[in-house]
Amino acid sequence: MLAPSFTLLRVRGIRIGAHWSWLFVFALFCWTLARNLFPRAFPGLTGRDYLVMAFVSAVLFFVCILLHELGHAFRALKEQMKITDITLWLFGGVARFEGMFPSAGAEFRIAAAGPLVSVLLAGAFAVLTWAGGMADLPVQILAVCDYLARINVALVVFNLVPALPLDGGRILRAYLWNRKGNFTRATVAAARVGKGFAYVLMAFGVFQFFGSTANGIWFVVMGWFLLSAAQAEQNFAVVRQAFQDLNVRGIMTPNPVVVPSTMNLDDFLRLVESRGHSTYPVVDDEVLKGVVSLRMAAGVPVDRRARTSTSEVMAQPIVLSGWAPVVDVIDLLREPPGRAVVVDGGRVSGILSISDVLRALEIRQSRNEQQEQGRRLKLGIVWGAVAVLLPIAAALYRPPVVVVSPAPAIDVTRDIEIDGVPVTRPSGRYMLVAVHVVQPNGITAALASLNPNVDVLPRETLLPPGVSHEEYLEYQKDVFVESQQSAAAAAARAVGLEVTLSGVGAQIIDVLADSPADGNLRVGDVVVAVDGTPIRLVSDLTGLTTTRPAGTVFEFTVERDSRTRTVEVESAPLPGFNQANVGIGIVSTTKDLDVDLPFDVEFKERPIGGPSAGLIYALAIADMLDPDDIAQQRRVAASGTIQLTGGVGAVGGLEEKLESAEEADVDIFLVPSDELGEVAGTEGESRVTTLGVESLEDALSVLRNHQA
Repeated sequence: MLAPSFTLLRVRGIRIGAHWSWLFVFALFCWTLARNLFPRAFPGLTGRDYLVMAFVSAVLFFVCILLHELGHAFRALKEQMKITDITLWLFGGVARFEGMFPSAGAEFRIAAAGPLVSVLLAGAFAVLTWAGGMADLPVQILAVCDYLARINVALVVFNLVPALPLDGGRILRAYLWNRKGNFTRATVAAARVGKGFAYVLMAFGVFQFFGSTANGIWFVVMGWFLLSAAQAEQNFAVVRQAFQDLNVRGIMTPNPVVVPSTMNLDDFLRLVESRGHSTYPVVDDEVLKGVVSLRMAAGVPVDRRARTSTSEVMAQPIVLSGWAPVVDVIDLLREPPGRAVVVDGGRVSGILSISDVLRALEIRQSRNEQQEQGRRLKLGIVWGAVAVLLPIAAALYRPPVVVVSPAPAIDVTRDIEIDGVPVTRPSGRYMLVAVHVVQPNGITAALASLNPNVDVLPRETLLPPGVSHEEYLEYQKDVFVESQQSAAAAAARAVGLEVTLSGVGAQIIDVLADSPADGNLRVGDVVVAVDGTPIRLVSDLTGLTTTRPAGTVFEFTVERDSRTRTVEVESAPLPGFNQANVGIGIVSTTKDLDVDLPFDVEFKERPIGGPSAGLIYALAIADMLDPDDIAQQRRVAASGTIQLTGGVGAVGGLEEKLESAEEADVDIFLVPSDELGEVAGTEGESRVTTLGVESLEDALSVLRNHQA
């Protein structure tokens, strides 16, 4: 039979092992880090880099968990407690102690030792990350150190939740024990908090799972584990209290049947077939030799039992004194074979099994227990229902808000591949700064409202009425791809290359209800001119309709049903896809867009939407095409739409993007001149130099002439 765990090493006599589930978790950690976390946080590396980073991070993380548990163990040894072993398994590690904590203070010190080790590890890895950045170490090393610093902080935060059996729950129990002077009451109180926390975890996991997030199953399993462990702690404390004045003699089975060591197994089985026990002492001349069980005898083939004696299959017994306190032997009975032989005066006087303990416990708790259990059951059902249903209701509710937060900056030069013309890789970095926009559930919205680094805004400030979050994202992705093409064309023109770009108009794909366009324009219309100005691309249309004040009357020339007609539409303040909040209420795309560049360009696919990356892509491409070193080893961030002519348009969200630029150690942040006021007040607070530009040519001139 496969053992539940395997031994890794021994430290100061303490067995360090790992449960087989640990191998699964280790593989899952590696896969998650290599496929998701590291590629998103540190883009542009190779798959082999991510795999090595993930493997090293997973190994060091489990080393951190082991050091955390050794912190508990070494402190326990100082408190004169015996450590059985430390086992790494599905949810981290468990250090097992024998016996009762000597005092509330001892339990507090033992419980606090593990988180203290994790705090020191988090600090050490944070210092390594900082020092490595100053020494310009490879990004692979910095990524691993940064991850280990963050995961150790997360480990401390989770473990300090005041819910038994977590470290925070043990600290809470030590406090209550010291205050009330009653270990059992303190355990019951801390375990109730633990079970409440477990219910919340499971409820959140259920929501995540039904919300198409597979990670939810882990919250459910973790909650179930914590619930079971908290209940086990509570049960054990209740058992200890029930037996605190009882010794082994009071609950053992006295005068057990004993068998000689020379008896063969056939005779043994015939002797005990009508008995109600499974294990019997082996005794010669009133001296205990061992114990033999029905399972041991049954494990010998039938044809050999007559020739096999009980001494050949017997096991070493657990020997107890009849005067030993029951509370001190319960732990021994949890281990195989689950029975102990009671010896007094050198003679076998009884046998004790875990079933004897449970039977005695049931008798002791029988008085008034039914009423108490009924009350607890009703209370548990009520609180359990609240704990489960309230988080589910909050998780299913979608408030009419969006959460806007800074996204990690990305070096776009690693996203661009150009063939057909000479290319020079920039000496610096061109950092795309963006914002995350999420439509949250009730729980996420509540948590986000407490975070000073994110904004919780009414939904209508960003999403037009009648447009779903999914439709909004799809539209933004299309606009992002078009902005990359416009950036390539604008950059090529900026360095003197000839570009041919064509489209046949802006095709309307949605008209917002109750907007100025509603009733005047239709889905499928192709706008070919505005006020006599030809429209070839969507950027031509938005450049006209969103940059003029609300109330402007536009004359649209549209193609509809193979006919050309003229329609007048007056712009108005309208929440929509542009941050200026002025428009006519349409969603459109360029019809038959064709960009003919004098080179081939490919962009790495990114889960990003919107037109605001146009300026930074244009700058990066222009620097790659220009033989001069425009970046001059600086980190440059920019946010702004880009037109084919090189014009830069407003985008919004600059406060969050400045935070992203600061996090990425950017030297210069270029923004549209019209929006410079949004971040002008931060110049004294931020080390990032923020400058306004009106065109790509203006931005390139700033980079060439500005000294960082």
